[in-house]
Amino acid sequence: MDETAVPKSTAKATSTDVNAIYHDVSPTLIYGSKVFGVVTCLMVIIAFIICLVTGAKNNTFYLMATNLLISTFVGAVVTWWYRKGDLASDKIWFIILVCAVIVFQCITTEIYVFNVQYVHNDIPTPAPPRINTTAHHNMTTRHMMQQDVTTVPSF
Repeated sequence: MDETAVPKSTAKATSTDVNAIYHDVSPTLIYGSKVFGVVTCLMVIIAFIICLVTGAKNNTFYLMATNLLISTFVGAVVTWWYRKGDLASDKIWFIILVCAVIVFQCITTEIYVFNVQYVHNDIPTPAPPRINTTAHHNMTTRHMMQQDVTTVPSF
């Protein structure tokens, strides 16, 4: 063995390969998921505020706001697991899926809040129209009125 040879452990690279990939997941996918996460957060904030504002008219909107917060908490936990390393790096699709479900929830919440029909109890409703008849209605003759006139009742 040649004494002048440099051991491999102390050899230094003199040039870097510009085509080398030093990441597990594409940076474009990471950037896209971050943008989608920001859009999801904005939609949650908007839907949450809308639910709180219109909650004075209908108390179920407060439950919808709480449901949005719980779903957002689930998304935050999944993202935290990904950042911590408990979720594998190739499972970024799971974060995108959770964000898509939350976006769908925000859209349906906003549609429901804006299209709900309010019933005004302040306006009295008229009584149903009364049908004037000459027949006497009581429990004993009601069944006889529904029979054909030609049939004879049997006792």
